[in-house]
Amino acid sequence: MKKFFKIIIFFILSVSSFAEWKFDKNYDMIFTNSIKSEPFQRGTLYIGKGSYDGILNYHSLYILTEEYPTFTEETAEDKTLQKTEVKLVTEHPIEFERIGVVNIYKPNEIFILLIDNEMEIFKKSKILKIIYKDKNLSFCYIDFDIRELEKAIKEIKTKKL
Repeated sequence: MKKFFKIIIFFILSVSSFAEWKFDKNYDMIFTNSIKSEPFQRGTLYIGKGSYDGILNYHSLYILTEEYPTFTEETAEDKTLQKTEVKLVTEHPIEFERIGVVNIYKPNEIFILLIDNEMEIFKKSKILKIIYKDKNLSFCYIDFDIRELEKAIKEIKTKKL
């Protein structure tokens, strides 16, 4: 009887932890909502997979902030897309600084590309902290619970370029 209860508890815990990730069939991406932020706001993290000629595998991250638009710097190439500096922090002693891309018509959406080996670090983490500056140059951060990322990422099909 004890063994039966242990199996049921294990099943409930494994399903509930995986339930943090949801699958968006329209865009073939997984997503999760923020667990903490400063200043208080909600955010959503979308993750997709892609491949360039089968040689370079990458993951695309879309961070949607609810209230605080991102500070951007103009780029000469495209007037609608601007760049922003974003830090991606895990509980490991590794911190990534990335240039994100922001559409000036959607200043609450940050787009970042990560190559495969960078994503491996996130798969071993529990929390992903996104740090960026808002329009007033104040620092903002959004935390996401990314446990079970490795399981969830297997649900996504790889888009080929």
